[in-house]
Amino acid sequence: MSNLVGRDSEDDWNDTKIAPNVKSVTFSDGIKTLKGTFYLNRSLKVTIPKSVSDIEEETFNRGISSGYIKDEEEHNWWLQHYNTNYTTYDIEEFVVDKDNPYYTAHNGILYTKDMKTLVSCPRYKAGKITVPEGVEKLGTGCFSACNRITEIQLPESINNIGAHSFYYCLNLQELNIPEGIGTLYEKTFSRCVKLESLVLPASLKALDVQKIGNSAPVGMFTEMYSLKELDMENTQIEVLGKEEDNNVKLFTNLPVENFKLPKHIRKIGNNALRYINTPTALHLYSSIESMGENIIDPFQILTADAEHGGISRTICSQTNSPLKDIYCYWTAPIEVNDRLFTYVKVKNGKYTIEMFPQDWANICTIHVPKGTTAIYKTHAFWGKFKNIVEFDATTSIPNTENMIALKPITYNAVYNLQGIKVAAYKGQLKSLKSGIYIVGGKKITVK
Repeated sequence: MSNLVGRDSEDDWNDTKIAPNVKSVTFSDGIKTLKGTFYLNRSLKVTIPKSVSDIEEETFNRGISSGYIKDEEEHNWWLQHYNTNYTTYDIEEFVVDKDNPYYTAHNGILYTKDMKTLVSCPRYKAGKITVPEGVEKLGTGCFSACNRITEIQLPESINNIGAHSFYYCLNLQELNIPEGIGTLYEKTFSRCVKLESLVLPASLKALDVQKIGNSAPVGMFTEMYSLKELDMENTQIEVLGKEEDNNVKLFTNLPVENFKLPKHIRKIGNNALRYINTPTALHLYSSIESMGENIIDPFQILTADAEHGGISRTICSQTNSPLKDIYCYWTAPIEVNDRLFTYVKVKNGKYTIEMFPQDWANICTIHVPKGTTAIYKTHAFWGKFKNIVEFDATTSIPNTENMIALKPITYNAVYNLQGIKVAAYKGQLKSLKSGIYIVGGKKITVK
């Protein structure tokens, strides 16, 4: 046998499964290709022979495990929190024949022989994982469902992160994304439910999320219930979402308190920011050329629901919307759809109709560049807002420093004793040299 195929498609249920009580699996020498999906239920050790020359990236990277030891406890946990029950992996280590010229194992993790691609991390790995310097690529789904891992430290050599890389890392609390990454793909961070802060690198140019066929809506930053800070400010991203596709949802159920959008944003697609927490201020820079429908819902408040492991969504009235200020930086405002912000449902006799949220527009203040009030007041869309005031659009944004901010941008930033910012968030403390630092007004010692 030269090829061994597991589950080869979403419709192929003739899976190659290993009996639940088998703790060690050794693929026979002579096999050259491993493809599809192998559900290695309860197998602790997987040995790759010297003959294998091709392993599909997701061959060992499917299946979900909650990180609990007892089967019954794990089963109940999934049913309670996510109403689902997944096949699990308990692999502790990969072992590769030393004479295999294509693959190797380091600390039980599967890599290509040249140590440039991390193919698969065993699902039973726990605590902190440090990927060695020199590794350039994370294979598709390589850390997905590694639910015992709490921290992943990536080297500066990484320049490619595959789709689903950190999908369902339920206990991941710290993660760095190094400079050099140009594109991120679908479900990279989905279900990282304990990750609180994420800073994206200046090298990042695109968020590439594709909807395949009639599949369910896809996203990237979805179901991240603990995420308080998402910083994209210094990236090179110019487009968020797609104006023609409502099923591409980059952000879903994010209770963020500090959301930094890219400085160079040009296009904001349909529903692009609709499923994040409603901000208190929105800044629309002059670099923006077009915006789709429903880019933000001004009337929702998202909070983490610790008891049920999800998000609590509260719909507020128009007059209680958190969004009170919108800063427009265009000297000549661009044309926008009347549904730029989510319509509200209003009773009209026997029927419920959707209409522009005029009650909110009467209390929300639109800030416009000096000398442009008359233009905005006669604009088909912005003219619907009652309060239009001027500000100096050439100066830095007051207090918020960003397009979207629910609180001043101070969350978890790290400063030295001289008051110089040395890290964007608290999770980076471990990478700093020994000394005393200030985080949130408190001194923290790094040894």
